[in-house]
Amino acid sequence: MMEAQHVTHPTGQPAVGVVVGIGSGTGSTPVGPAPGDRHLWLELGPTRVRALLAVAAPYQPAVGDRVVVVGDGDNRFVIGVVERKSPPQLTTQDGSTASISEDGCLEVRDPEGQLRVRYDGEQTTIVAAAGDLVLDAPEGGVIMRAKTDVAVEAPRITLQAEQLFEKTRESVREVSSLLLTRAGRIRSLVRESFTMKSHRTRMVSEKETAIDGKRILLG
Repeated sequence: MMEAQHVTHPTGQPAVGVVVGIGSGTGSTPVGPAPGDRHLWLELGPTRVRALLAVAAPYQPAVGDRVVVVGDGDNRFVIGVVERKSPPQLTTQDGSTASISEDGCLEVRDPEGQLRVRYDGEQTTIVAAAGDLVLDAPEGGVIMRAKTDVAVEAPRITLQAEQLFEKTRESVREVSSLLLTRAGRIRSLVRESFTMKSHRTRMVSEKETAIDGKRILLG
């Protein structure tokens, strides 16, 4: 027969503490917590205690934050945030910055403060507010992979290449106005049937026109 386990619930009045460490180490300020570690070290007056973070995302704790803690002993929980310390910011020589936003996203800004890169843990956004966005791989290739769709939206798309290879199971192209092809030669190889339907059809050759087939049906 299994013995009933006694669960200790948090007791005591809520208190306000200051975050002095992140992770389950000794309480000294670490470089960063281990993945999935939600323990915080707090100063409650002259006492240093450890508590488990119970505040939902997107809150990301930082040393210096003032938080609300409940419980006692080994059953302390952080349940609220009173004041957040400004997250650390990296600054380059030209004034560009990398920092954590209030909603927990990584943001890279240019010297004028314009957002250039934003990463929220699931999606990465690259912003070119003015000028061009260039992907340059002078000694290699550029590969784009996506689980679902790849969408390109622009008033005009220009493609320049020595050779263009396309391989797909199905291809659909819809053009509302003119579809113009300029080529030195055109050759279409179709394994089964070839169907062309139009309101009017006109075929003009400066020289000869040849039609070859076992049967040629007109009308």
